[in-house]
Amino acid sequence: MQGAAASALLLVLSAPPSPLFWLAFVALTPFTLGVRRADRPNCVRAGALLFALHWGLALLWIPQAGLRVGAWTLAAWLALTLTLTLLGALFGYFMHALTERARWPLPLALALAWVAVEVMRGSWLGPLNFPWLGMALPLTAIPELIQGASIVGEAGLSFGVALVAGCGALLLSAESGAPSRRGRWAIGLAVTAALAGAWALGHVRLTEASLVPAGAFVVVQPAVPLVDKRGPAAAERSISAVELLLDDARAAAAESQARAIVLPETALEGPGPETGATLQRWRATAGVDLIAGVPLELEADRGVRRSNAVVHVTKQGAEAIRYKVRLVPGVEWVPLQSSSWVAGPRLNPALIGGDLRVGALVCIESASVSEALHHARGGADLLVNVTNDSWLAEPPWWTRSAAFAQHPAHLAMRAVETGLGAVRVGNNGSSESVTPLGQRTPIVPSLRPGVGVAHVVTMTGSTAFVSAGWLFGWLIPWFTLVASVMASRRARARLPIDPDLGR
Repeated sequence: MQGAAASALLLVLSAPPSPLFWLAFVALTPFTLGVRRADRPNCVRAGALLFALHWGLALLWIPQAGLRVGAWTLAAWLALTLTLTLLGALFGYFMHALTERARWPLPLALALAWVAVEVMRGSWLGPLNFPWLGMALPLTAIPELIQGASIVGEAGLSFGVALVAGCGALLLSAESGAPSRRGRWAIGLAVTAALAGAWALGHVRLTEASLVPAGAFVVVQPAVPLVDKRGPAAAERSISAVELLLDDARAAAAESQARAIVLPETALEGPGPETGATLQRWRATAGVDLIAGVPLELEADRGVRRSNAVVHVTKQGAEAIRYKVRLVPGVEWVPLQSSSWVAGPRLNPALIGGDLRVGALVCIESASVSEALHHARGGADLLVNVTNDSWLAEPPWWTRSAAFAQHPAHLAMRAVETGLGAVRVGNNGSSESVTPLGQRTPIVPSLRPGVGVAHVVTMTGSTAFVSAGWLFGWLIPWFTLVASVMASRRARARLPIDPDLGR
């Protein structure tokens, strides 16, 4: 159990904004050493403990931010942590089945088990899906290390990171059956060569990739405090904060010949009867089209409900180009609660300016591989991520969390996977542009109102991941699940029969 606790701490310490990103390569080594040769109950318990401690710490930002607006966010944190703890128990089961039952090499078993659960967590749980903070996310600190995502995606990078951790466990193992001294040297050299090769190939891609301009976009960051975005006067405060910046946005758009002005998630509070009129007034003042995050009303099972949306505002009116389909469980989606948000229909990329297709992502959807992949398949030329991270970083100091740096790191991974440039605008940051190589450029300083210009670049053609590489992450959970079940069944069939049984 000490190994599970140590691995949980290492995972937390490796995550952005920590400079210790390299800890991701060894984070699972203590856990793996602890469960090697353990029986199934102990493996399951160790996996559950690993996930409980890791996610309990990593998701503290939910109650940390949310307790200012309601005690229910504490319940959401507990529910999410419990759900992920159960997945940790499944991870422990996979580890035991593949190592002790199927007798697979330890590094391969660890990589398969971890990635299987990581993919399940992000896409197999329906409304409880939570694609946040994958094992490979710390590598976004070094763009050279994430270029492989253009081939096998984030799941493939996580597989490689877990494989290295498993090799580390073999190198440190002192049990019978551990590699010989010569074998340890071979493993160490192979891991070193693999990491060096991945960095070298990434460096080549960074220096030789051909990028093309996708146009300029003006970003408006209102920096409305969270307390001002709640209550009866929230709409007026949000409108006032945006309108104070519109003249600067108009000047920046004219100078840069921007295609559009981008406003963050819930730039308008609501929905309300004046939403359309306000957007048209803003568009007239700005002089160019707007891309804005606003709440809209949708017909749902329990009547009219709010949906988090992105609209494209032209002279002709406002049209929804994205409804949020990935809701944060326990925060935006709460079972049997009529006041929670509702997921909308999945829309295709929208045509902006007659020749540019934009795929919009709302808030945490930047963490979802499937949503970015949907846009890339739909012919998007770039991604636009609108968010409101005032939950994660603003005065007082105790509300600030690591999630403020973790959130934008996901968009860098999506950009590399899809080969699409991206622009991100937050209510109070981080507002930045991202190249298809995962290189990030801040546009407006965080935690203050301002206007900036994002010169977005993209790639021509499709990445290998968009074409077929996504299959890697899709197949691993099924393969691991089937292999684990079959290994357990074969092990039961091999159990010795007691000759005295039945006497």
